Amino acid sequence: MSFWIEELYVKPEFRGMGIGRAFVERAEKEILKHDTYLYLFVLPQDKDAIAFWKKMGYDVINTIELVKDLEPTPRDEGFHTVEFLGEKFRIFRWKYEKLTEEEKEFLDLLDEFYKRGGTKEEFLRIVNKALKEWLK
Repeated sequence: MSFWIEELYVKPEFRGMGIGRAFVERAEKEILKHDTYLYLFVLPQDKDAIAFWKKMGYDVINTIELVKDLEPTPRDEGFHTVEFLGEKFRIFRWKYEKLTEEEKEFLDLLDEFYKRGGTKEEFLRIVNKALKEWLK
């Protein structure tokens, strides 16, 4: 058996008042009657939510969400491509993203890399070379 927080949303004007914390602490108290783990999903680009959950003591684990569009439509403009251990992952672009200029540049460079036919093997070679150089 596993327990999940499916939705928690506090309107921006009410954030910072302890409302979200109170809801989470109440949920945790109930779950402890049955289990010691509580899971949830957060959009990777929702930095405010990630910060909130980390502040609440939650850790990021190795969860990957997959989707198959059964009626494919051209949506490449709707995703960022990111790399993790040499694998491409696409995350939805989101109008409330709070990316730094360096993060935006990195994502744009990755998009261009793949548009030009870059592969995960090439990406790993480039990154490994740059990291080795930096570590010298």
